[in-house]
Amino acid sequence: MEGLGAQVVQVRMPETPEFLSAWGVLCQAEAAAAHCETFPSRSDEYGPWFRGWLERGAAVSGAQYAEANQQRLACNGILAGVFDNIDVLVCPSMTTPASPVTPEELYGPMAEDDWTWGRFTIPFDFNGAPTISLPCGQDGGGLPLSIQFVGKHLSEPLLRRIGHAFETATPWHRLHPEV
Repeated sequence: MEGLGAQVVQVRMPETPEFLSAWGVLCQAEAAAAHCETFPSRSDEYGPWFRGWLERGAAVSGAQYAEANQQRLACNGILAGVFDNIDVLVCPSMTTPASPVTPEELYGPMAEDDWTWGRFTIPFDFNGAPTISLPCGQDGGGLPLSIQFVGKHLSEPLLRRIGHAFETATPWHRLHPEV
């Protein structure tokens, strides 16, 4: 990025693990609200995983939703300080490299809640900050790795320019694992 003209400075990202489960409450409840015309009346048309997601969302109480929203506001306040002296934050997209996924995982019932995979994305989902994730390499098994650029509110044009510059300067977007 420095070779592309960026001034790179280190920032300390605040720890946000206590906010991860609140994201699940909000996302599930909002998905249930978005599907209210077809769920649960046509629940048999949904796959087991998403049906489970919507069932959990439909079970969220108003008090649970309000508490999760308070957590979102607290997270947003913490994150506001991160952008005081920077235009864009660069971080991983995921906490681990990609891994093969089985059909059972894709179409089976939901597993227990574990939101740690979203450590680098959930805070910005809460915050509403624009992001772009791009390929940045492959692990030893040839599976993709990604980098995430996070901007301030309304910085989508800047993120598009950064994404274009990054992809122009690197070969990663042209690499694909064997299928």
